[in-house]
Amino acid sequence: MRALLVVTGLALWACSTAAPRAHAPRRVRHDVEAVSGLGLFRDERERARALLAAALERQGVAVAPAEVEQAWALAAEGRHPLTGQVCGRPLVRDEARRRWAASVGVEASVSASVFCEADGGCELSVYGHPLHDEGESVRLVAPIARDGSPLVALEEALAHVAAPPPSEGRGGLGVGGLGSRGVQREDRLRVVASPADRRRRADAPEPPLTGLSLEQVSACLGAGDEVASLLVEVRDGLVSRCEGSEDEAASVAGCACALLARARLSDGLAAGRWRLSLQRTRSDSMTLDGALVLRGSWRKHLERHQAPGAKRPTFRPKVEHPSLEDWKTPPAPLTGACFAGAFHTAGDLATRWAVWFDTRGRPARIVEQKRYPPLPPAVAACVARSLELAQAPCPARGDLWAMADFTIEARDPSAPAKPLFRASPSAADGGVTGW
Repeated sequence: MRALLVVTGLALWACSTAAPRAHAPRRVRHDVEAVSGLGLFRDERERARALLAAALERQGVAVAPAEVEQAWALAAEGRHPLTGQVCGRPLVRDEARRRWAASVGVEASVSASVFCEADGGCELSVYGHPLHDEGESVRLVAPIARDGSPLVALEEALAHVAAPPPSEGRGGLGVGGLGSRGVQREDRLRVVASPADRRRRADAPEPPLTGLSLEQVSACLGAGDEVASLLVEVRDGLVSRCEGSEDEAASVAGCACALLARARLSDGLAAGRWRLSLQRTRSDSMTLDGALVLRGSWRKHLERHQAPGAKRPTFRPKVEHPSLEDWKTPPAPLTGACFAGAFHTAGDLATRWAVWFDTRGRPARIVEQKRYPPLPPAVAACVARSLELAQAPCPARGDLWAMADFTIEARDPSAPAKPLFRASPSAADGGVTGW
């Protein structure tokens, strides 16, 4: 019934806007995302999205109709957003928009975030941008109260949003960075907590909770995910409410929240709302016979695209049809395990694979490509089995292909670093030699 309502609503909306008056200015429809930085649960996020949409309309910014939000909900369940049929893997909002924006008439997106200075005030920042580098951006700001109810503070701030002066920036707000990882010899579980409402001044203890095992969390995550992102409310030393973040799969969130009911919270975890991240730090390398270390990674092909009028090019995955751009490769450690017996000396190896998907986004055919020397049969069969875990969004049609390279490196941790060269398999023992 919900799918029928979505289809009917979209059809009526399309019919009502198919022939605008000649003198009416064209208004780009914006997909209104959730408000971040306030630690809102699902029902509160919907209220916040409605408040943001109303404020944008007052500013003359067109927003997408409610049927589009229902279409994204279907895509998040692994369903076709227009028909409701099961098709493809579940898509988070960004992925669903990339796949289906043209079908539902969305041309831009807009979001709002809260940023706070460490010892100063807080700012609500609203930013909208076109999806295809064509059109104008939206930028609105307003101060937001540091205390009080998040929704009340948001509504008051949205009543005063305005475009900032051209030279105004956020200064030190929103600073981020990139880190590096060393070689890890085993999987580990790490739990990280941070205040869900950025207006709060609170520090989380390390660790924020105990009593969870890597095996329990891994059972929730499955083969393809590394992190479960949760929003929890703590009262009287207990988790009183738990949900997944907006982009978290419902099955993962439900399983992880059930685990928290048996966990022990640290004494220093104050009452309030927290974002919890249950992270499985997976090995990106493995030790072979105490001598060699393997490290593998998947890399999807990228193609250069230069849109008319765009200032700079973009790079997108090379696939037979754009509907497959957000396909997922299997976990690299899983594929890397296929090479455990293939290396006898240090070196590296690259192999290329093509995957054809059926009409529901499941692998239908997996073929090793001829760009690189062929793998030993046993290794190739193992890699092909790992690719059976690849997932695609709902394809435009069946029998569409996507391509990716897997690179595996074997090195001696005690040897000095040196350039590595592609190898050829040995005909004598099926191993990789001739570096």
